[in-house]
Amino acid sequence: MRCIIKPIYEVINDYDKLVNGAEKVVVVFATKNKYYYNFPAFKIEIFDVQWGEEGFINNKQCETIKDIAGIETNLLIVACDAGLSRSPAIAAAIYKINGHDVIAEKMMYNYPHLNKDIYAKIVSYCLS
Repeated sequence: MRCIIKPIYEVINDYDKLVNGAEKVVVVFATKNKYYYNFPAFKIEIFDVQWGEEGFINNKQCETIKDIAGIETNLLIVACDAGLSRSPAIAAAIYKINGHDVIAEKMMYNYPHLNKDIYAKIVSYCLS
């Protein structure tokens, strides 16, 4: 599975180019804000936090992410408002849930602003 992590506005503006003919596409938006787009997407309202604060995510949101992780896809697009914290946390957690530990670890390293609290809560919930 290929994964793209971007700010939401870039996904909306460049959707056709990002998808590039992929057949099984799953889009996840982590935001409380309202955006207008014309493609299917899961919207998960994860509390937006300031740098250094813990992110808030509840069990219902973790269950939704667990369900998304079970969808067979060849392209996963995960986006939040900035594309720096929540979206890489969700993407890395989905890789970890699906047994791709090495990729999840690389994402933890490559995205320095990845929200580790959100990542840990999703993984803990989904793998318990």
